[in-house]
Amino acid sequence: MKQRKPPSPQSTPAPTSPPTYTIKLFRLTQKQLDKLLGAAAERIEVKLLELVIEPRPSGVKKLTG
Repeated sequence: MKQRKPPSPQSTPAPTSPPTYTIKLFRLTQKQLDKLLGAAAERIEVKLLELVIEPRPSGVKKLTG
């Protein structure tokens, strides 16, 4: 009688991390952001940081012109 080989363990793919993105601002843009105060500056910073995680969020329309 032939001996059967034990089933080979299935390799599971390693979890891949999403790509990371960098946001670069023009010097003038950075200066303007630095001048903003309070809630406005915080809202813009939060949105910029969200773009680092997901640069093309759903529902966004491409700008033209």
